[in-house]
Amino acid sequence: MDFSTILGILSGMGMIVMAIISKNSIMVFYDTSSLLIVCGGTFASALMSFSFKSMMWTFRDIFKTFMSHKIDLHGTINMLIKYSELIKTEGHLALGKVKSDDHLTQKGLHLIADGVNLANFKEMLIIERESLIARERESWMVLEKMSDLAPSWGLIGTLIGLVLMMLEISNPENLGSGMSVALLTTFYGAVLSNLVFGPLATKLEQRSKRNFIQSELIVEGLTSILQRENPRLIREKLVGFLDPHDDHHSTTGDANR
Repeated sequence: MDFSTILGILSGMGMIVMAIISKNSIMVFYDTSSLLIVCGGTFASALMSFSFKSMMWTFRDIFKTFMSHKIDLHGTINMLIKYSELIKTEGHLALGKVKSDDHLTQKGLHLIADGVNLANFKEMLIIERESLIARERESWMVLEKMSDLAPSWGLIGTLIGLVLMMLEISNPENLGSGMSVALLTTFYGAVLSNLVFGPLATKLEQRSKRNFIQSELIVEGLTSILQRENPRLIREKLVGFLDPHDDHHSTTGDANR
């Protein structure tokens, strides 16, 4: 469970609710028409901008932001070293029997077992990596777009509210409904953009960048394995992908495990 996502949304909404109820009832800030304009308009515009499949992927990835996301580069390096030692002791065909939870790693191992040459091997892995990253990139691009759209639909709602007010200009007692639409649509658009869509897009973007680093490490490691490089040299090369401020940045002591 990723508590930072949950804590961020709850604390943001909590502060807004506390500020409201300290002055008035929370129901004062609820208006069905305003919600329909902002939420419906934002979703409709996003759906016109992206495919339905992309939208479904995005909502699935939104759910993932509430789950823990850990990239264990140390574990990935140790795994690759294990494979490099296996190919030296049992040959490249042994890698075809290895099962990996990582799709890119599994494909690379199968290609090595199939005896693919270096040029084709690296090209195929890079294509696979770019495909995976592009899919992830599309999700946070959808959320970034929705973050831009929400305030715009808030402004559209404000204009609708003003028109409704003008229609009731001769009946001052009926101006309140138009005024609520005019103000609350702007409020909803700003909240959705700055508390929901924007932060979620940033979180997915950061996750995608961490996944890219891991995929780069995997491609480099598997390429070295294909070239039958020494496991110790492979480890020294892959350690460069680790955070230099990490206490375990130097892992050469594990080379012979």
